[in-house]
Amino acid sequence: MNALPSTWAFKCIRYPDGSVRKLKGRFCVRGDRQKDGVDFDSSETYSPVVSWNTVRLLLILSLVLGLETKQVDYTAVFVHAPIGDKDVYCEMPRGFSEPGKVFRLKKSLYGLKQAPINFFKHIKGKLEAAGFESNETVDQCLLSQIKSFASSMWTTLSSSLPNKSTSMK
Repeated sequence: MNALPSTWAFKCIRYPDGSVRKLKGRFCVRGDRQKDGVDFDSSETYSPVVSWNTVRLLLILSLVLGLETKQVDYTAVFVHAPIGDKDVYCEMPRGFSEPGKVFRLKKSLYGLKQAPINFFKHIKGKLEAAGFESNETVDQCLLSQIKSFASSMWTTLSSSLPNKSTSMK
């Protein structure tokens, strides 16, 4: 059993005037210490990312067809996804340690090498259960649902995109 080291990542969010808006803490696992074949399978770390051509296509379709577009931003995105078929163990975080005790993870955590693909499989499974279909020939991140008088499309963007708001003119 390979118990991965864990760490806390703290962040202070401030208002423009410098006063504290909120304090955030995130429990992370040191994924750089994972061993291939023990904690993860090296073929299961790649997570697909939507192509910008697909994003452009969806925006053009929404303009031409007069469709409403919405954006969803998941908070703590990776902790929603099950860990997969490999058992992953991590040490208890600072402040909670009991000698000889470790955590067996049931859900992905930030830092794990397989966390992005686990979340992609999780959200894709949920959307397919809701009636969406994946189109592997165009873009595997594009899922669509067509009903008699309404259609929906969903695409997944990488969580590594810059965290800045952009506007289109």
